[in-house]
Amino acid sequence: MLLPPGQILHRDLGTKFTNFVALLTELKESRFSGYVRLNFWEYEGILVLDGGKITQAQSSEKNTTMVGTNAALRIFDLARHPDGSIDVHRLPSEVAVVLAAVLGAEFFKDEKQFYDPRVVPILQDLQERGLTGYMDIHFGLKKGMGTIYLLEGIPVESVVMSSTGRMISGEAVYNKILEIGDLISPEIRVYRALDIQYIHEQTDLIFPGEDSVVLEFWNNIIMIFKSEFDRIMRTKKFEIYWLESLLQAATRFSFLNPGRNELTLVDGRLNARAVLAVNQVNEALTFILRLIMEKIPARKKRKMNLTKAIEHVQRLPQFAAIIEVFNPQQVVQKIMSNS
Repeated sequence: MLLPPGQILHRDLGTKFTNFVALLTELKESRFSGYVRLNFWEYEGILVLDGGKITQAQSSEKNTTMVGTNAALRIFDLARHPDGSIDVHRLPSEVAVVLAAVLGAEFFKDEKQFYDPRVVPILQDLQERGLTGYMDIHFGLKKGMGTIYLLEGIPVESVVMSSTGRMISGEAVYNKILEIGDLISPEIRVYRALDIQYIHEQTDLIFPGEDSVVLEFWNNIIMIFKSEFDRIMRTKKFEIYWLESLLQAATRFSFLNPGRNELTLVDGRLNARAVLAVNQVNEALTFILRLIMEKIPARKKRKMNLTKAIEHVQRLPQFAAIIEVFNPQQVVQKIMSNS
């Protein structure tokens, strides 16, 4: 698959001299659409943004490729290391959308598996199928190759690369591919995107320096928990127990390690200092509160009343988006559980 070149904003930025998170923050603030590519020896990471939001990521190294939130975390982690390079390509929004959709697409058919192996009939077939994916076209030795991106069967972008490595894209390129494909018999491989899992930044990732609705929700949960803890224990040791439990949880969740300081609780408020996955943060904070619960005697634990307060918080309109991601009542049950 040839990535659309688009408008190149940055090329070969060295990771040694580039704050990757700051670069992404700048792109997000400018409502950038396109992709950021991170390159190391035998590694490529791609972050796709649309309107300033991360919508997809792909991380490829050796024989391993992953797509989605874990791929994004891998990219942000590697971007801290020197000896890498960063490219930034601006794309039209509709091209960024299809690129996010097809990352991770799987092989569907080659030209021999279609009724008519020519480019135009295959495209007609894919349009009838409403296929989202891409078509790789190899014109032959020393003749270059091309990629046509499709969204629900409609060609959205086309890219060709000459035998010398020069790349161009656009509608004229699409027409040229059709013209050449009618004159020769190129090798064609079609890849189809199934069960597309986009990254939904608000509910999948926590970005440092941004107001996170997930962290704000947890701030409320922790405040309620602390209030009940202080009430039934008649002590002001919640912060001490929190720190002890955090150190224990850090053996399971590396981002809690005090040496990394990627997620901290200061003056009752959580602060992210690195890009974190929402599901991992949920698991970690639930685990910490469960450890604190274990320090409460059973007879006092039964006096804790969290349900009504948390029901009130979850009805607040600012938390509507994340209520669909994790059920607060289930979180409370996990915290209170002895299992």
